[in-house]
Amino acid sequence: FHRTPGAVPVVRPFEAPNSALLNGRVTGARRIATQQLELERVKRVAKRQGVSLNDVFLAVCSAALRRRLLASAALPRTSLIAGVPMSLRAEGEFAAGNAVGFVWAALGTHIAYPLERLSAIHASMNAWKVHLNSLPLRARLAFTSLVFTPALAVLTSGMGASLRPPMNVVISNMPGPDRWLYLGGARLEAIYPISIPVQGQALNISCISYAGKLNIGFTGSRDRLPSLQRLAVYASDA
Repeated sequence: FHRTPGAVPVVRPFEAPNSALLNGRVTGARRIATQQLELERVKRVAKRQGVSLNDVFLAVCSAALRRRLLASAALPRTSLIAGVPMSLRAEGEFAAGNAVGFVWAALGTHIAYPLERLSAIHASMNAWKVHLNSLPLRARLAFTSLVFTPALAVLTSGMGASLRPPMNVVISNMPGPDRWLYLGGARLEAIYPISIPVQGQALNISCISYAGKLNIGFTGSRDRLPSLQRLAVYASDA
């Protein structure tokens, strides 16, 4: 990584602070919570602040995590770090095959003011985008795979709770159908993603858009993160 003096740094794996609630040892017990946000409202916030829809979604998750950890007196002094899957294609770039990579974003959870937090998240994500867009698409794919490999090795080895976390939480946002779907005349009301926490990663937040809504699924370790539903409520408040 090349870091330009004065520029917002590209967040790297294993720079996340330790969080006992998010990155301790987990058992096989799981808990699920869901929340639904108005897609148009999120888009309005993004347009007004000059950021992406995903930046706003990350800010919603950041606010919920900050409030939850503050309630347990467990908020790290430095920003929580999220692992974020993202498209590696630059605007207007087309090629066959998938082009999805994994980047790291500072969630600004140490910042009390919401707009400042959103700005910090946008700057962190933009630093990655600028860095990756300076590379050809093939090199982007290879680069993100290489960067993600050590983190993946830690998570799949079962040693995630024993080492410094590669990130504190995984947050993903996937586009879904923009119109209602039906089966035999019955309308599909919502789609909620359920993901997989692993050792050392007690929480996974996934979101899919559907028919004008953002449907969020919080999948967490029941023993590490009790009262998971609070995160869903805090996300709605945010």
